Amino acid sequence: MIAPQKSWGRFLIACIVFSLPIGCAKQIQHLSQATDTRIVTVCILNDTVAPADLNIVQTVMKEIAIEYYQHVGIALEIVTWATYAGDLGSWDLDQGILLRRICGETSDIRIVFSNQEISQADFEIFAKENADSSKEPSILGASSNSYFGYILVYETDRRFTENTMWSESKLLVVLRHEIGHLFYLDHTHNAKSFMYPSLFESEGLWTQGTRKQLLENKYIARWFPNF
Repeated sequence: MIAPQKSWGRFLIACIVFSLPIGCAKQIQHLSQATDTRIVTVCILNDTVAPADLNIVQTVMKEIAIEYYQHVGIALEIVTWATYAGDLGSWDLDQGILLRRICGETSDIRIVFSNQEISQADFEIFAKENADSSKEPSILGASSNSYFGYILVYETDRRFTENTMWSESKLLVVLRHEIGHLFYLDHTHNAKSFMYPSLFESEGLWTQGTRKQLLENKYIARWFPNF
């Protein structure tokens, strides 16, 4: 992989965080051609029932964008900000169609941020539908669907302020993990990797094996309806 230049990285982050439309599209297209970079467009949604702090959302998305760009050349470009008034406990098919309708055709993946906790009834649905589900509802920080290309993040503000045993924001580790699932990464037995299934035991690191898998899947991953 051709190492991206730092100046391009700073410009890309400005496009992502501040959603600067003028000049970004052409410059990012040039970036993609000049480096081994895949651009993934993102729709960010804030839950109207229990909205997340947008400053927190911007902060964590900035960090995640920097990481994925620097480690594997995946450029997460936010193209849409929207509100979400749906049911976080909906079945995957219904959720995928709703998010597609809200975000339109411009985004590859969709990320919903919420401060809702998962009720037992909702959790029973997730336990059947998502491989990430745990037996304890409070442990579920997020869920994702690699077919429909979405992530649902729960208790956003609280998890941002809570740290793992390795003094890193739980929200950052959760989002890093779920984006990995969107690129078809499975759970690993390596507790150092952020793809380890337990948030409380994972060191949340970028390991050599995780990077290798992401690079292999970088251009393979496609999501509904843009296959």
